[in-house]
Amino acid sequence: MLKKFVENRMLRMAISISMIITAGYEVIHEFDEIGAHHGILIYASMELLKAISESYEAAKIATE
Repeated sequence: MLKKFVENRMLRMAISISMIITAGYEVIHEFDEIGAHHGILIYASMELLKAISESYEAAKIATE
């Protein structure tokens, strides 16, 4: 059951979006100061794109 919870695409998208929002806020307000928030923003963007692509792939398989 825990595995299903952790691998849930919608949960992963929600977590990625919240990370993008919070890290984006830090990047905007402290743009000239390089810190971890820049990396977190990039990582969260990659994870969101990965979750979206998995959703499209699952939808494609389901329609075939």
